[in-house]
Amino acid sequence: MEQKFQHRKPSGNEQIASTNSGNLHVPFIDRPPQDRKSEVAIVKCPSYSQAGDAVREAIHLLGGVERFCKKGDTVVIKPNAVLAQPWEMGETTHPAVVAQAVKIFKEAGTTVKIVERPAFGAHTHTVYETTGIEKAAVEAGADEIWDWRTEEYIEVAVPDPRSFATV
Repeated sequence: MEQKFQHRKPSGNEQIASTNSGNLHVPFIDRPPQDRKSEVAIVKCPSYSQAGDAVREAIHLLGGVERFCKKGDTVVIKPNAVLAQPWEMGETTHPAVVAQAVKIFKEAGTTVKIVERPAFGAHTHTVYETTGIEKAAVEAGADEIWDWRTEEYIEVAVPDPRSFATV
């Protein structure tokens, strides 16, 4: 089995994590034990025609949309649009799931941005279009569709980090 991460310890508690492809060269902190477990909601959804109800129920089970944002906030949805393949190939998040997430956060009065950087050098606009995510997000009311690769990167410190000291 191929090792996913290689760690080098440059100084102190900081580590540099890098993937075998060399994409990840950021400070990495050994994770301390968590005080609590991450919460996950799983809702059975027999078909994608019912995805909207399933997404809404999952957010409800996690405490409702108000637990995550308030009116006026900006919400970024990263849909895992990996390749320019139709959603039926199972490589991306289904457009109905993205659309419902957009609707829920728009109902809460937020600005919603879809942000993606596909894998393997795939062109972002082509991926958005081929997967159906762009059409679904726009029809659901997304405010912006971004190509992460064209945006300026600004390194910021993460307060009380568990994994990465800066992003």
